[in-house]
Amino acid sequence: MRRFALMLVLFGAGGCGYKWAAKVIDPTLAAGGTVLERGEGSRTSFTIGAYSFAQESLDREAVAGSTGLSPDGQARPTERIDLQLTMQVEGRRWGGACRALREPTGRADYAAVTDEFHDVVKIDCTFDDGAGATWVLAMAGSLAANLGGTLEPKHASFAGGGLEVEVLMWRNVWQRVRRHLPEALGQVRANRKSTAAMVLARPEKAWLDSGAPGELLDISMVTLGALRMLPLGFEG
Repeated sequence: MRRFALMLVLFGAGGCGYKWAAKVIDPTLAAGGTVLERGEGSRTSFTIGAYSFAQESLDREAVAGSTGLSPDGQARPTERIDLQLTMQVEGRRWGGACRALREPTGRADYAAVTDEFHDVVKIDCTFDDGAGATWVLAMAGSLAANLGGTLEPKHASFAGGGLEVEVLMWRNVWQRVRRHLPEALGQVRANRKSTAAMVLARPEKAWLDSGAPGELLDISMVTLGALRMLPLGFEG
């Protein structure tokens, strides 16, 4: 009974607004963005605002390859994760295909006391709207730090260049103590201004810059949805 009550408290804490997110999200987006809450959902799909996400397939396999990111230069058995997903919003349908690699970099007990030996990850995704728009995501780094990556348009009709994507798992407290966030936050930026952010845990919550162009909002959300669905251990 006590365990059930604790689960309700923890779920309620997330559902009450994720106050910690205000400490890491773009302040302008946090103050003036449109807030979207999770609606219906299951283990393989969820709806947040007008955006509906569905996992079409998820395959996980141990492979002999390496990400090449280990700080000690050693290659270790890697997990490969292939994800296919769709996102639908107001009659538009986006598809996504992602391949992610997660590689351990040392003993788990040693990783607990050093930032140098946490798992490393590499993420490559392609997204398209079925009408000529194609974007490519590339991210790589250690789970001991926040991740950064790029989201590049591959179609000539889009003007404005690429976007920046980040997965925030850590924050500095009083500029001195580094703390792991209760849940990771994904964020997409265009020219240093965030277009969208999403809590990458259930119940999902998102913030949108409603003044951004429609394609920017779509690609930002499908990217964040993919990061939410990839089981890469952002939660620590």
